[in-house]
Amino acid sequence: MRTPRWLTDGVLFFAAALALLLPFPWRLAPFWTKLTTAVFDPLLTPLALTLDPGHRSAYPVSDSLQQWLLAGLLLLAAILPALLLNRRAGWVERRERAQRALRAGLSLYLATVLLVYGCDKLFKAQFYLPEPNTLYTPLGQLDKDILYWSTVGTSYSYNLFLGGTEVLAAVLVFFTRTRRAGLLLTAGTMAQVLAVNLCFGITVVLFSGFLLFVSLLLLAPDAGRLFAVLSGRAAAAAPVVPRAPLWCVVLKAFIGFLALAEALYPSLRSGHWNDDRAPRPLLHGAYEVLSGALSPTIGPPPVRLFVHRRGYLVFQDSAGFRSFPLQVRDEHLVVTYPNGRTRTTVPYVYHLRDSVLTVMRPSGDTVLLRARMLDWRSLPALR
Repeated sequence: MRTPRWLTDGVLFFAAALALLLPFPWRLAPFWTKLTTAVFDPLLTPLALTLDPGHRSAYPVSDSLQQWLLAGLLLLAAILPALLLNRRAGWVERRERAQRALRAGLSLYLATVLLVYGCDKLFKAQFYLPEPNTLYTPLGQLDKDILYWSTVGTSYSYNLFLGGTEVLAAVLVFFTRTRRAGLLLTAGTMAQVLAVNLCFGITVVLFSGFLLFVSLLLLAPDAGRLFAVLSGRAAAAAPVVPRAPLWCVVLKAFIGFLALAEALYPSLRSGHWNDDRAPRPLLHGAYEVLSGALSPTIGPPPVRLFVHRRGYLVFQDSAGFRSFPLQVRDEHLVVTYPNGRTRTTVPYVYHLRDSVLTVMRPSGDTVLLRARMLDWRSLPALR
């Protein structure tokens, strides 16, 4: 049974529209997400609140109800023009060329996203080294998404494998003659990514599912030949790829340059090609508290404290973990308390000889807290 032409066209229109409008953190075009948010948020957020009055996620947060509504509305919007176009005689002549252009555009989009994610893994920007406070958290207290993220982040070699696979898939998809092999590799990779997101509660289900959908959609014309090969029967030869005109070659080369720049931009800007070895902020690390507490009014006495690379002071005590925004200056710590308005500035001294951090009262005449830095990079998980 052949798929109706209007349905094939509608699905391609939908995929192209969602690739264009589904939020993605483009590094070279950060304005695009802001622009699409300004256009769609006034429509999608009231609709989401109508369907679910208790909904709190903001657009364009990944897997928010607004994103799913966007996908549904775009699907409906794509079917209508497909139905109308297939009623026009002139569309039959242009249909093949339009489909070829849409498939080529989706292939380049897929290759770009794969290259970005692959390079992020190769350079440890996605699955980064776990922070010290995560490493000292009991296993059972970690959320499943953080547990998975941290486990993968401990292995540089596994990140090279994951990233290398995605970069290889991106290169194969980018070139027309190797596209089928690249799409097969992409479909397998994205199926695994989608399974991880579903099973570990990682909220990128819509996006990873969409990438899997695009790879299968682009493989659809070859489904008969692939099934014949897998079942051991003779398969018809694939159609000959026509030679592309010069302007297409130049445009594709330019898009390839932009894709490479998009993938490499963070490392080129920072100068770091392995985030595990990137410099950490002053005082970053894990400390065993020897005596005292920063403030007796904010919880039980801490057992450990951690300085997080994103600017947080984290205490570990008998009740769990508590974090506070932190600024580390040359001789002072600026800590913001839970109400967000009260700040305290306290002097500190760090002794290199015994790795002891001493925090004083604001007046500088009394010791508030003493803590010794722990060698957290020697923990078994990081060996």
